[in-house]
Amino acid sequence: MAQRKPASLCVVAGTRPEFIKLAPLLHALRQRPESARWQVRFIATGQHPHLTHSLCAELALTPDVDLGSGPGARGLLDLAGRLLSALEDQTRDHQRPDAIVVQGDTMSALAGAMAGFYGHIPVVHLEAGLRSGSLREPFPEEANRRIISSLSAVHLAPTPGAVRNLLSEGIAPEQIACIGNTVVDAVRLYRGGPCPVDLPRPYIVATGHRRENWQRGIGALLAALRDIAADGTQVVFLLHPNPALATQVRDALAGTPGVWLLPPQPYAATLTLLDGAAAIVTDSGGLQEEAPAFGVPVVVARRQTERPEVLNGHGGQISGTSRRAITAAIRRALKTERPARPVSPFGDGRAAERAVTVLARMFAGLQPLLPEHQSFVPGTHEQR
Repeated sequence: MAQRKPASLCVVAGTRPEFIKLAPLLHALRQRPESARWQVRFIATGQHPHLTHSLCAELALTPDVDLGSGPGARGLLDLAGRLLSALEDQTRDHQRPDAIVVQGDTMSALAGAMAGFYGHIPVVHLEAGLRSGSLREPFPEEANRRIISSLSAVHLAPTPGAVRNLLSEGIAPEQIACIGNTVVDAVRLYRGGPCPVDLPRPYIVATGHRRENWQRGIGALLAALRDIAADGTQVVFLLHPNPALATQVRDALAGTPGVWLLPPQPYAATLTLLDGAAAIVTDSGGLQEEAPAFGVPVVVARRQTERPEVLNGHGGQISGTSRRAITAAIRRALKTERPARPVSPFGDGRAAERAVTVLARMFAGLQPLLPEHQSFVPGTHEQR
C-alpha cells in the first residue's frame, strides 16, 4: 500500500506581534506527535524585518522562507501588491500547501488569506473574530480582519466574545473553535528576561502607534504623560520604529524629568517591564492582552477596543483620545490594586495546544474541530 503523503501547512507572518503569537503554535506543531503527519513551512514576509530578525533568535524561530517584501513599500497598496506577488510564488505548483495559517489583522495576514483563497487553499485564521465596530478604527486592521474572516475556512477564536462576533456575521459554527489567545502562551514561555533599565517605582509603561492617532491622539497622549511625570510617577515610553512617530515622541518628551525613552526591546525584556509596571497606557492591541496576564491595569488610549474582555473586571479602561481624559484614566489606574493571582480573560496558556488539535482534526476530516470540553472558557483555568 502506498504511504500517504504528509499534509503541507504554510504559516505566514511579517510583523513582530505575529511572530510572538505564532511562536507557541510553531513550536507546538513540531513537538506534538501529529507533526509526523504534516510538513510545516514558515514564511516570513519581511513586512517588519528591522523588528523580526533579532526576534526570531529570541523566540527560537527559523523561517523556512524570507520574502523580504516589505522594505521600501510606498504605502499600504504598494505593500499589499508586493506581499501578494511574493506569496503567489510560494503557494502554487509544487509549493502549493494543503492549508495556510495567518494570524491577526496585518497586511501580511491579509495577503496570506487572499493568496490562499485565490489559490483554492483553505485558510486558517488565528485570532479570528475581533471587532471594534468601526471599520476605520483601528485602520487598516479592522477592515483587514473582516476581509480575512470572509476568506477563511477555519476560525480560531481567542474568546467566547470573538465566537459570538463570527456567528453574528453568518460564519458556520462548525468552522469555529474557541482556543484562547496564543499571546498568553507566549507570556508564559518567554517571561523572565532582564529589565533594560534600573527604574525607580512606581512607573508606567506607555506606547502609541495607531494610524488613526498619528495626529491629535498621539499629541494628547504625550501631553498626558507629561502630566503623569509631573505627578512624580516615572514614565517608560517604548518607541515605535516608525521614524516620524519616534521624532514626534522625542520632540514632546525628551528631557522631561521622570520620562525614559527606550527603543524597541527584546520580548522577554518587554514582559519584565510590563510585570513591574503600576499601569500601562497604550493604543496597542497586544498590550491589552498581555496586561491582564500580569494583573496590571491598562488604559486604552482609543475610542473603542476590539478586546472588550479587558474592561470587565480586569483593570482596563477606555480613555478616549483627549489629554484630560487620558491623564484622569492613568491616575485612576495607578490607584487600582493588582490581583494576587491574575486570571486572564484571553487565555490559559494552552491555545497553541488546542490549535494543533484543530489542525489535526481538520486534516483528518473530523467534526467538531474542537470538542466542547477542550474549548477555552475564561476564568475556569488556574493561571500559573
